[in-house]
Amino acid sequence: MKSIDAITQVLKSGFVTQKDIQAITKLSQATVSRCLKKLDDSLLVLPFSSPNKYALPAEDKGYSVQFKEVDEQGNESKLGTVYRLANDQYFVDLAEGASKLYLGEKGNGLFDGLPFFLDDLRPQGFLGNLFVKQLADMSDRYPKKLSSWQAKHIFQYLEEYGDDLPGNLKFGVGTCHLPRQPVYPVPYDKYDFMCEQIKAGVSQESSLGGEQQKFTVFSSELNADVLVKYTSNKNDAVTRRWKDILVTEYHALKILAAFKIPAAEIDLIDRDNRFYLVVKRFDRIGFFGRSSMFSLLSIDMEYVGLGENWQNIANEMLKLNLLSKSDNNSISILWAFSQLIANTDTHLGNISLGIKGDSFNLLPIYDMCTMAIAPKPNSLDPIDFTLPDLDTLNINQDNKSLVLEMAFLFWQRIEKDTRISGEFRNYLKTHKPYKKLEFQS
Repeated sequence: MKSIDAITQVLKSGFVTQKDIQAITKLSQATVSRCLKKLDDSLLVLPFSSPNKYALPAEDKGYSVQFKEVDEQGNESKLGTVYRLANDQYFVDLAEGASKLYLGEKGNGLFDGLPFFLDDLRPQGFLGNLFVKQLADMSDRYPKKLSSWQAKHIFQYLEEYGDDLPGNLKFGVGTCHLPRQPVYPVPYDKYDFMCEQIKAGVSQESSLGGEQQKFTVFSSELNADVLVKYTSNKNDAVTRRWKDILVTEYHALKILAAFKIPAAEIDLIDRDNRFYLVVKRFDRIGFFGRSSMFSLLSIDMEYVGLGENWQNIANEMLKLNLLSKSDNNSISILWAFSQLIANTDTHLGNISLGIKGDSFNLLPIYDMCTMAIAPKPNSLDPIDFTLPDLDTLNINQDNKSLVLEMAFLFWQRIEKDTRISGEFRNYLKTHKPYKKLEFQS
C-alpha cells in the first residue's frame, strides 16, 4: 500500500494528530508531513485543536452539504459546510462571522450524530408524513415511513429539498442560484379546497411538525405566510372537541400577546363547516425574508440535556449565557400559564428559539391550548381535568399575580365564547376551573 493511501485510510476514520498517523502507519514524520501537504485541499482541520487534528470526509455520494442563511430582506449568505465522516460523525466547517452556536456544545464543530440544527429539519408530523410518502413513491432511496429515516436520509433530503424549510437555513450547492418562485396569495374561501386536496393525498410541500391537520400558504387577508390548522367538516363529537381546542388556542395566544408575552399572530375562521386557526409564521417575513427558528428540543439535546420542562431548561440556558434574563422570565411565565390552562402537550418541540449573535432568543409561542380535552387516537373520553396548585409550579412571586390574572381571564373568555361545544360549556359551568385560580390569588 502506498504511503498516501495508508494515511488516507487513517484520516477517514476520524480526526487524528500527525503523531497518531505516524503511530498507526509506522511512517516517518517527514513522509506523513509530505502526504498531508498533498491532501491539503481535502483535509478537514478541527478548530482549537493543539496539536492540529485532521480528517477526511466520507467519499460516497452526499458526503457534504453547504448551508446558508436568509435574512429578513431575503438576502442569502453562506454559513458553512457540513461534512459527513466515515464513522457517522459530522463536522461543521463554519464561515467567518457566522454564529458560534452552529459549532455545538464542544465549540469545535464536531458532532457524534447529526448536528442539532439539521436534526430539527427532518419532515415531521402531519404534513411531514404526507411528504415522506411522496418521496418514497418517487425514489427508493427514501423509506416509506418517517420512523425509518436515519441520519443519512435526512442529510440526503436536505441536499435535495433544502430550499424551503422551516426557519432561515437553506442547503445544497445550487440553492443559492435557484430562481425565486412567485408567491400566490390564497384567500380564506379557498381553504376548503386545500383541505380536500390534502385529504386526497396532495401535500402542500411543508415539513412543519405536529400531528394536527394543517397546511401552509401565503394569506391574502394577512399578506403573510401562515400555518393553517383546520378541523373536519363533520358534525360529530370528535370534530366538536377539536374545534374547542382551536378556540382555546385562539384565546390563549390573544391573551399572551395582550400581556406582552411573545405569541404568534392568529385569526380563527368559521366557514365551510370547519374551524381554521390561521397562525402567522414568524420564520417568514414578507415575500422572501426569513428568520431563524430552532425547537427547544434540538437545543436541549445539544446544550443542556434535561429532556423536559421548558422552565428548567431555560434556567440552565441562562446559566450558560445562552439565553437572556428577559427571555428566561418569559419562558417561566409561559410554562406556568400552560399548566393553568390544562395544556398537557408541553413537549420541547412546541417552543422555538432563534439565533441572535452567539445566544438564543425566544420566538412567539404557538400550540398553546387546552390539550387535556383532546380526543385519544381510538377513543373520546369525557372531559375531565384538574388544574395544579400554583405553588407546585415554582414560579417567582413577581410573576405569580400576572400568571393568575392571565389564566383567570382565559377561562372566563372560554366560558363566554359561543363557539365552544355544549359539552365543554357544561363542563366549565359545572367545574368552573377559574374558581380554583381565584382561591389561589
